[in-house]
Amino acid sequence: MSQAAFSLPQFSPIELLSADYEVAIAEKISAYKKADRARIAAYDVAEAGCSAAYDAAEGVADMILALPAGSLKDLAIKARVLPTHGS
Repeated sequence: MSQAAFSLPQFSPIELLSADYEVAIAEKISAYKKADRARIAAYDVAEAGCSAAYDAAEGVADMILALPAGSLKDLAIKARVLPTHGS
């Protein structure tokens, strides 16, 4: 009796970083919302949180954009990242 071969899907480095990017962007949005709510009371703390979230999102975006695209999916991810890079 032969066994069926089982293989895990292969993801490119850009596809793997895409998940990190989505998390970083969600954190960035959350940090900015918190900053808006706490603008007067804790401006410095909120600003530090925004800065850290921005740096994290930019870091992942830099990695995505620096890697060569190996597929159309990679190009689509890069196209989604590029317009918001630096903002």
